[in-house]
Amino acid sequence: MRLLVLLLCAAAAAPAQWNFFGSDPKIETLAVHDAGPAEMDQKRVLVMRFPSEQQGAPAPPDFAPHLGDALAAWLIAVDVAVPSEPTSAGLRAARTLGFDYVVRGRTEIFYQGGATALKAQVWAELVDLSAEPAEIVWQGRKTAVWKRRKPPDQCLLYLASDFVADWLWEKH
Repeated sequence: MRLLVLLLCAAAAAPAQWNFFGSDPKIETLAVHDAGPAEMDQKRVLVMRFPSEQQGAPAPPDFAPHLGDALAAWLIAVDVAVPSEPTSAGLRAARTLGFDYVVRGRTEIFYQGGATALKAQVWAELVDLSAEPAEIVWQGRKTAVWKRRKPPDQCLLYLASDFVADWLWEKH
């Protein structure tokens, strides 16, 4: 019994990357619509800004740049555009500008609780503009909870990569 207690204490004190007590972050996905993997290599993707409806200050960071970075990292020769300012461009305007896909969504929850907690909930949809009319390929929400303190940018990039992995699941 004493050995078991010592092992549990050692595991609790071990570095976070050893991950004895489950995954960090824990990501839950609610896919409302999933039409299967998207063929996004060598396509142009417009990632719209992700507004937040969350009240209070400071405002949550914009998720769009992290999603743009994740798309660029996963895809081959992709042209990813992330507007730096809010835009009212719709699907028709994006198609006219030559984009093949649009990603849009919102940050529903972004919470940093003390020194050891971070929770983010993001709603997103991937729209294929090559179809007429434009077709939603994937739509859903991901909630990520980090138990250990990591930089928010690193956490959001990890969450963004999880979105991209779902969109391309069969290919990668």
